[in-house]
Amino acid sequence: MFFLVRINPGLQSMSQSPMFPEGNEDKRTREPTHKLPRHTSHQSESDEKQRGNYSKSVSDDFQLVIPQTAQEAQISIGSEIIVPCHLTPEICAIAVQIKWFKETDCVCIFKKGHVIEGRSYKDRASLDTHELERGNVSLHLSNFSVSDVGDYYCQVISGDRTQQITVGVRIKPEVQPASQSPTFQGQSIQLMLFEIDKIWTEVETGKMHESALMSEMKVNSVQELHQMMIRAYREGCLNWS
Repeated sequence: MFFLVRINPGLQSMSQSPMFPEGNEDKRTREPTHKLPRHTSHQSESDEKQRGNYSKSVSDDFQLVIPQTAQEAQISIGSEIIVPCHLTPEICAIAVQIKWFKETDCVCIFKKGHVIEGRSYKDRASLDTHELERGNVSLHLSNFSVSDVGDYYCQVISGDRTQQITVGVRIKPEVQPASQSPTFQGQSIQLMLFEIDKIWTEVETGKMHESALMSEMKVNSVQELHQMMIRAYREGCLNWS
């Protein structure tokens, strides 16, 4: 089984970018952001109601695109990078399932209102609740390093419809040769971010599935352990009373 993703006509230089805090930026990045809570064993009633309200806003007729204003970014080592991806038309994405991978390694999964981080991306991967309401499913990745350069695969599932896109994150060669990439905290690096026409093989998609499954299983194991501890504590209290 193969996934074929669409490619944009080409790169477009930018004067405004939502990708980095230094220099000119998109007006939306100046608004306060609200990062999604990482997956926990408890869900409040308000979370359930919120997802119920948003579920009616999600349409099965959507595509994944990269904004033309997010084609380049000046990033400092150790800062946050945003790998761009938007739904078009601009619809609320709170009720959809979102999966991000770097190559075949699961970066994070957004599911039932929570972010499940991949095993190699603990405390690094997140999405933005405020932006999700506007169809912005971009990946926020903190503590950026040169090893984060590569191909990112985003998959969005809504009902029976699944859309995917591959985003290339590359060092701009005429600015900084790859062999001389900065590695020290605070050093700056010029990146290009663009949609690429990449065919993922059946073996690669199988590895993605396994990586995502392992991330979810780890969360489920933690939940089960937490529930066992609560039961043991309650039983202990009953025995002492």
